[in-house]
Amino acid sequence: MDLMLQAQVTIYFGDKCITVTSHTLLNKLRPTVYRLKLKEPHFGLPETVIVKQQKNEREAEFCNEISAFMKLQKLQGTVIPTLFGEGSFNGCRALILSEIKGVTLRDLAKLVELSVEEEHLEISLEKAFKELCKFGAEHYDLNLGNCMYDNGQVVIDLEEVEFHDRQQAWVGYLMSRFRDVRYPRRPPSPVFSLTMEEYKPPPLPSPFNNTNPPPILLTQGAEAHLYKTTSLNPSIPAALKIRPSKPYRHPILDRRLTRQRIISEARCIAKLVREGVSVPALLALDWEGHGGEEGGWGGAWLMMEWIDGPVVRVVLEQWEAWMKQNQGSLDPAQIENEEARVRGLLRKMGAAIGILHKAGVVHGDLTTSNLMLRPFADASGAVDGAGSPSMEGDVVLIDFGLASQSNQDEDRAVDLYVLERAIGSTHPRSEPLFEELILGYRGSYKGAPSALKRLEDVRLRGRKRSMLG
Repeated sequence: MDLMLQAQVTIYFGDKCITVTSHTLLNKLRPTVYRLKLKEPHFGLPETVIVKQQKNEREAEFCNEISAFMKLQKLQGTVIPTLFGEGSFNGCRALILSEIKGVTLRDLAKLVELSVEEEHLEISLEKAFKELCKFGAEHYDLNLGNCMYDNGQVVIDLEEVEFHDRQQAWVGYLMSRFRDVRYPRRPPSPVFSLTMEEYKPPPLPSPFNNTNPPPILLTQGAEAHLYKTTSLNPSIPAALKIRPSKPYRHPILDRRLTRQRIISEARCIAKLVREGVSVPALLALDWEGHGGEEGGWGGAWLMMEWIDGPVVRVVLEQWEAWMKQNQGSLDPAQIENEEARVRGLLRKMGAAIGILHKAGVVHGDLTTSNLMLRPFADASGAVDGAGSPSMEGDVVLIDFGLASQSNQDEDRAVDLYVLERAIGSTHPRSEPLFEELILGYRGSYKGAPSALKRLEDVRLRGRKRSMLG
């Protein structure tokens, strides 16, 4: 839902100041993109523009996006928005773009009745990526929220683009994700499996070129690749996180940013292990990134303990799907028993987060996808064989790529608020039980009262924005 902010402000287009009559935050989870209505459009700008601000400490990504727009100038206004130029808004550097219409593929997949046939959607995606491929552009942040569909046309976000050629892998990946959201119970897509086999990630650092078995690529994000590999001998599994080099960056800037981020993540993990927080142990680290092609810079990497078990997101999704399917056959006592199991899981999650904050670290990206449930040795996969997922085990925090060391209640409150919103949007049946997580947090962290008091302020700020929308 758009969030309308009515106070009059100004935008700078180059060195030209233009009055803004209204500005709308397009997505409260991405507070850097606004729709502006200009009082008196000048300098070739239309009445309505989109402003995309530079994210904090992401200057390299911002410059890369400008470069991508320049290289793809012939596609502006069709596959990508038109870039009018660079300016500033609310004191931040910003791109000034043409208005973006349509609906994201994620929202489209959730519609009860599709406004477009899937075959036509796939054809539109193929056309869009075919145009990108003509210029050798390769997208490194493929998710359904970065593509918008409008009357047969697909518009693509350029925040993480490099210039190579992999059209079919993109289309297959996005259509597979689209069908995963629309048909959550469908079997794995053979198209997705094929594209994953065809995809060739950047070369591995030299220590992992000759391991047996070779590392297996599990996930690829905008900043890092995650592999399953082995440590010391083939019987000891390990997780390998690689931050590959970014060819679009200046080599010196690339090394400096990558080194800074991988060391910060490793320091947080090492500190949490010392403090007894339930996180993967740090096994090895290379921040210099030796061993790329021809022995050059290959990106930094760190190796961590392998955690067996599902992510909490999958556990809660399976539980909610099972409850929806079986609710008519369950009596009140059984329903209460099921909800009690979820309350217990949420309390364990809250306790793990409390110990994290007690250690002086904030996660920065707390979602149910970054919490894992490591089963006890004798835990079963289902309750009474009925298919309801097991919730026995230890909660383990993972992925500290955005973590930082902080003792500020504001940072802790934001951590909790992000998780609360993530549960509300992804697990609606579990959302009313969120107070159980707060109880677990209080029980494990003596500083919880001040952090939770600040959480109320953060919630109010979020509600105020929603009301203005």
